Amino acid sequence: MEPKVVKVEAMRLAGALLKTSLTEMSLSNPIPVFWSLVFTDGRHAKLKKLKGRCKADYGVCIMGEDDETMNYMIAVTPKKNATIPMEFHTCEIPVGEYLVVETTITTLGEAWMKINQWLDENGYTIAHGTSFEFYDERMRGEDMTFDIYAPIVKV
Repeated sequence: MEPKVVKVEAMRLAGALLKTSLTEMSLSNPIPVFWSLVFTDGRHAKLKKLKGRCKADYGVCIMGEDDETMNYMIAVTPKKNATIPMEFHTCEIPVGEYLVVETTITTLGEAWMKINQWLDENGYTIAHGTSFEFYDERMRGEDMTFDIYAPIVKV
């Protein structure tokens, strides 16, 4: 799928939080281990019970104000009046324009190169803040495909 620009409405997510940094990400990438932990320690099962109409999971990258700190959430869209357990955090995905690219785990690096190329060619840049991965039924299929949503602004 070629990159496409979409408008995303604001949404509230709830999930398990990993506090990390860009340095840690470049040295050891703790995210795959975090996914395994959340699936095996029962938190993912609890998140599934919180889900509203949207049955997808999200992987959310929340950049800190210092551009070095990064939090990562394995999240869901909770039911409207869901009580969020203390072990989980919430975040808001802001309304805005996002560049969407379909990818797989094995082509994730290539997808980000495609995003950066598209940005350069079309006069956009990544907006500071929150990007996310959208995991729907395609992730459970044979190809394990998902979408990256990168917030963008016109330069």
